[in-house]
Amino acid sequence: MLPMEKYWKKQLDFSALNGIRQKLPYKVRKLLHEDSSKIAFELCDAYTQPADNVPRLNGKRITYEYYCQYIQKSFEEMLVWLKHHEKDIDHFIQHKFYGTKVRIVLRDTQDYYNFLDFSTHPSCMIDYIEREKIFENLWNHSFINSKIVLQEVQALYRHDIPYFYTLTHSRDIFSLDGNIADYFPHDILTTLRKHHAFINPYNIDYSTFLLGESLDCLPSACRPVSIRSRKASGNPWIDKANDIASKILDTVIVNTKENAVLWPEPCNHGEKLLIDYPDSNLYHGTAGLFVFFYHLNKLSPDNSYKQILQILEHEVFAANYASELESAFYGTSCKITAAFAAYHFDKNKKFYDYITQYLSEAKAYASHIKSWDWIRGKSSLIALLVTIYEEYPLPIINDLLKILLSDIEDMNVSEIGFAHGCSGILYALLRANTILSDANIDHKILELYQKIETHLQTYQQYSPAWCNGTMGINKALSEYLKQHPDNHVNFIRPTRDYTQNNSCICHGTFGSISAACDLLCTGQISAQIFRTKADEFAQKEIVLCGYKRFVPLGLFSGLAGIGYQLIRCICPYNTLDLLFFDSNSSFC
Repeated sequence: MLPMEKYWKKQLDFSALNGIRQKLPYKVRKLLHEDSSKIAFELCDAYTQPADNVPRLNGKRITYEYYCQYIQKSFEEMLVWLKHHEKDIDHFIQHKFYGTKVRIVLRDTQDYYNFLDFSTHPSCMIDYIEREKIFENLWNHSFINSKIVLQEVQALYRHDIPYFYTLTHSRDIFSLDGNIADYFPHDILTTLRKHHAFINPYNIDYSTFLLGESLDCLPSACRPVSIRSRKASGNPWIDKANDIASKILDTVIVNTKENAVLWPEPCNHGEKLLIDYPDSNLYHGTAGLFVFFYHLNKLSPDNSYKQILQILEHEVFAANYASELESAFYGTSCKITAAFAAYHFDKNKKFYDYITQYLSEAKAYASHIKSWDWIRGKSSLIALLVTIYEEYPLPIINDLLKILLSDIEDMNVSEIGFAHGCSGILYALLRANTILSDANIDHKILELYQKIETHLQTYQQYSPAWCNGTMGINKALSEYLKQHPDNHVNFIRPTRDYTQNNSCICHGTFGSISAACDLLCTGQISAQIFRTKADEFAQKEIVLCGYKRFVPLGLFSGLAGIGYQLIRCICPYNTLDLLFFDSNSSFC
């Protein structure tokens, strides 16, 4: 029933909920020249005709978009009712439908039609070997049990559509050519009972969440996140981080068999929410969760943290996943970031070995990274490598920096923000040149700085955010001033009375903990002032976009990053600043 374009990621927007004229997802044969001797068929697009029962509003046909909220609400109420009356419904079904025949659809009828259509081609009718070659394709579908294919072939040889059925209490499958015993692992009634028992508050919320996304009716407005307080260690930052960890553990699905951690991540997309299923990236995936739980477990050990850490570590460092992006937050390089964050914290040699391993692998792909974007490209990786080099001057890092900076003239950036603009690139080049001292880099630094200054003179509206606001831009300008003390640098302030309605560290309020940590580490504020600022965040309400129990869990997008920043309030000196990969330079 759901829109194919949104739910199944198909190109065609085809839905049973739409009563309007719709394009079919496959072509049909149209008869040509039927009144002549040149009769032929042509494959062409086909459309369903408008339904007669489509609702009308003020005389005009309307689609489900006008009443999708009612669909979602009714769907949820139906699931709640099914769960509430579970025993009565199961008892009724067992007695009412015991022994009933149920047709089993193994393939689309359209697929069978295509096999029959091709098998009647003249070349197949002349040479039956060609016909058998067509039917051999039935064996190529792994989702069909091979036991049944012979019966499919027998039916197609008779120019018939294969027809299968079973009985609700039986595990056998029946056809005109006999039956196969124990074809199914469970009979239909048992399977139905299991599905019914699977309905619980979590799955009801998840199902309505999926339906809401498919109907495109999930609002993206942020709201306070309900987090239960479960531990009382006497440390407000640890307590809040533990509460966040409990919320994450209640939301994720841990697959111990596949060593995977999964969850639906709500993502803002304009005025609507979409659902993402993060991979092992650091930005909003499992690498970010690993960093958070690793630090928290060191400060507040818990068996549940250890269990999920084992799986997260395997998924981040042992499993392979394909990524079109390569940066400090994506691809293989994010493994370097996660390993360095862990090693920077407690000097566990295992993670130093990971660092050297993935640095060696980076030489193979470094020259292929073309994007200069901080989040999705090489700028963040450059800054990370410099930070590692400052602690451990490995020769391979020098080589990697030269490779990454070899195409310094090939960048086309129009924005000035940190995450996706000139400020992030400027900051990366400034950091890199503390090691390389290259004249070409100096020239590009001046060019980017002048571009930012020109923009700042004409545009005055800024948020306080890290990604595209004053926090990120001022960090780049601060680094520039540090290396060019004779220059006069104009720092910027957020728009007056600007309201940040999100708590994430990317574009929300908890990113500013990095600024406070930096000011403390460079001696610009006292420990008492830092403690006062940190106390505010320990009591601060968390606000994120989401749907019911589902909120973003990622490092930059959600709860894991907020929890990590709270840990930085306790350990500002030996935790890695994941926003800038630097905890030593001054901050304005």
